[in-house]
Amino acid sequence: SGTIVFGQITAPIQVPPGSYPIELRLDDGLTVALPAVNTPVLAAGQRYLALARGFVTNPGQGEDLGIGFFVEQFDVNDSTALASIIHASPDAPAVNVGSVVADAFNSLGLPNLSYPSAAEPATGADIGTNEITFGVVGAGTTEPIVARFTLTPLAGQRLYAIAAGSFLRDTMSAQSFGLLAIDTAQTPWIAGFIAPDAVVEDN
Repeated sequence: SGTIVFGQITAPIQVPPGSYPIELRLDDGLTVALPAVNTPVLAAGQRYLALARGFVTNPGQGEDLGIGFFVEQFDVNDSTALASIIHASPDAPAVNVGSVVADAFNSLGLPNLSYPSAAEPATGADIGTNEITFGVVGAGTTEPIVARFTLTPLAGQRLYAIAAGSFLRDTMSAQSFGLLAIDTAQTPWIAGFIAPDAVVEDN
């Protein structure tokens, strides 16, 4: 699929049903042994998100590099926007995800989303078409809000909202924490990076 960097998405790859090995190689000269990865059994007519997550060189927090596979199961609703939230930040703890209005946190019913998992329902949560600020707090809590991301979704969008990058940034080489938004309603899928409005580290 060629060379990609953090926040990018490749062109779609179409294969017959089955399971396939995926080889990961670094493009910067680092001599790091990367783990072998196999896809799940891929079904005919189905679309999948293959998400690289983890650390190439582990800075002491989080997980080693790997690939997570997510079956694209969004509902189709042209009147609103849908989102499926994925926790892919290797050094971030389990979190509660919600919307923020006037500094008040309103849970989306995701009180304990941990790395590296996706929120239910896989068909997508209705997030409307007005400007929305997502807030992140510790699992099982409603404050303090440690990160906020603001976006204005469009009717018909079906978004993977992926919390990615290093929350702690213990090394200068770690990618900054942010939200990857992948719109699966487009062909090919379109990816964008949303920097947080604010990040508050718990020292």
